Amino acid sequence: MSIQRSSITVFSSQIGITISGFLSLMYFAHVLGAEILGIYFIYIATFNLIIMFMDVGLSSGTIKRISEGRDTSEFFTASFLIYSATSIICIIILYILRHHINDYIGAEVWYFLVLSLFLMRYTTLIRSTLFGEKKTGISYIINLAEQIVKIIFQVLLVAFGYQLYGLIGGFCIALFVNIPLGLKFIDVKLKRPSLDHVKSIFAYSKYAFGVGINEYLYQSMDILVIGLLLPKFYSGIYGASWSFSGAAVLGTIAISSTLFPYISEWSANGQIDHIKNAFSEALTYSLILAIPIFAGVLVFSKDLLYFAYGETFSMAWITLIVLTGARLIETVQMITRGALAGMNRPDLVLKITCVTIPLNLIGNFVLVYTIGMIGAAIATLVTIIVSLKLSLKYAEGTVPISIPWNEIKDESISALVMISVIFVGLHFAPVNSFAILGAYTISGAAIYFTTLLAINEKIRGKMTSLIRGMISNFL
Repeated sequence: MSIQRSSITVFSSQIGITISGFLSLMYFAHVLGAEILGIYFIYIATFNLIIMFMDVGLSSGTIKRISEGRDTSEFFTASFLIYSATSIICIIILYILRHHINDYIGAEVWYFLVLSLFLMRYTTLIRSTLFGEKKTGISYIINLAEQIVKIIFQVLLVAFGYQLYGLIGGFCIALFVNIPLGLKFIDVKLKRPSLDHVKSIFAYSKYAFGVGINEYLYQSMDILVIGLLLPKFYSGIYGASWSFSGAAVLGTIAISSTLFPYISEWSANGQIDHIKNAFSEALTYSLILAIPIFAGVLVFSKDLLYFAYGETFSMAWITLIVLTGARLIETVQMITRGALAGMNRPDLVLKITCVTIPLNLIGNFVLVYTIGMIGAAIATLVTIIVSLKLSLKYAEGTVPISIPWNEIKDESISALVMISVIFVGLHFAPVNSFAILGAYTISGAAIYFTTLLAINEKIRGKMTSLIRGMISNFL
């Protein structure tokens, strides 16, 4: 599957995941309220934190070694054995700490945590294998199926009155479904590995810990600190705001996850020009959504939270602006960090992580304690800025960077045109219903893309190609 076709598949699936997740969160916010959502978000943050330390870069090591195309079955089996061993150790530790875990999260959930962690380990192995085999699009289609299953069961269980346990139960069921679906599409088989295969995975993963940790660092650490220092409903409000801000990195997730195995292969074969061109295009099409989404949030943040989740959640409108700004910057950071990892320099990513983890943790404790929930968003924004600065510094001389300044300029101009027209419209038709908010969203997107395609010939040609690809992808 080509990069373009794979990116289209991933992006299409990610849109489905995001929309379905947004609609279900709207339902849960209105039915369950911020308190129960807060406990659920703390559960998921705890889950993510444990998964992060269980993985210690193993998933990145699996992707890297399988993507190189040599001894793929042996590397898969070696990863399977390592994953199994770490899962057993983790379950024993969780059993010992079960009372502390329940007290912190605020509910009797440690047995659900054990089950979900066990399922996630093998889901991660299969997902990493698909990424390594350059089947990123298939992996995200499976993720979409997982998301749909999760939402169906969560809605049903919540409707039957299970509330928090309905949310967690649906999450566990969806993880289970992911495993047999993924196994149908991987090519590798179980084949006895040597000790060298195990060592080779660890040789990469000991540095790649810094690659994987960034996926969980910001939201998880924010919610964990908020859950410790503030009432639980603040975690619910913050988690909803974070989920909303995730729209800004939709394109980046699709591009970066697709690009990694290709950069890995090009790096191994010395095809530097391919990496340079891919890096430039990745930045262009990551920011093509992130910039107008941030501009839209600047105008409509309070209305978005109010009409989507309810009046209680609208108190986080400034937090949403800060988080979306952070996600805008994160788009560049994700592409740069992924390129470093693909160039077989996870050690540089680890150096960045060694700075950002304590910075984010200290920032969260200090700012959440002093100014409340918005302090977590500010800590995340500062951490991402520092991470980007370090990523670009370490990328010099390692990754052939080419910043598409002309395209970024035109995307920014188009976003300014969009919000200028919207401000004029708001003078005559203020937002007083979800329908009007939706109309502004659709018309704003139309204004942005019409302006961008009119002023930038390169993006116009590429978008035409992408639209044709999306059409052929669904036919």
